[in-house]
Amino acid sequence: MPFRSSSQLSAFVVLLIINLLSAAVAQARDPLWEELPWDERLGVSWFERRGAQGDLAAQLRAAQMHEQGIGTARNPAEAARWYARAAEQGHPLALFKTARAWQTGALGRIDLARAAAFYRAAADAGIGLASFNLAVMLESGAGLQADRQQAAALYEQAWRQGLAKAALSLGILRLTGGDSDPIAAYAWMAAAAKAGVPGAATQRDRLAALLGPTAVADAAAVPLPALGGK
Repeated sequence: MPFRSSSQLSAFVVLLIINLLSAAVAQARDPLWEELPWDERLGVSWFERRGAQGDLAAQLRAAQMHEQGIGTARNPAEAARWYARAAEQGHPLALFKTARAWQTGALGRIDLARAAAFYRAAADAGIGLASFNLAVMLESGAGLQADRQQAAALYEQAWRQGLAKAALSLGILRLTGGDSDPIAAYAWMAAAAKAGVPGAATQRDRLAALLGPTAVADAAAVPLPALGGK
């Protein structure tokens, strides 16, 4: 087909080059590329660029991709850094992940005081495992002054937030120390066993053998909050 002007010829050449480049990319592309999830097609660097601009969702996705090795090599330290960025915006999961990073040293060093502060924020945001981990720190005095009362309150909070294993830990806590209460301990162990917590039924039955049927009946009458209830 004849070209009426040089501009038509130029447009045709540009279109031809674009088609050739597109064909070359298609031939070089992994044949399964079309089946990849969209975030893997974009690549972690895309989410990092968006995250650097303050995009919370992108910060979280970049952290997850580094954490799980999605579209990039697993990099726990880089994942921790992106979770920390998201934690600055108050995201509950990011607060919890940042607490774990300070507790394990994934952010370069171990800082239990910072870990406790982030666990507290995550617990207040409704993360049951954050309440539980902070309770463990307070019960053992790991990086904090030991406080059995606060630990007990946090174990119960974790139970109310849906974490069943907190009931067993609370039951064991109630068996020890100067403020021990075997009746309450049995009630919490029984609640943990009913929720299917591994080992809880064994602990409950051992305590029942020591308490006797009258005390067990008393324990059964102790009112406890529902798992995951307010």
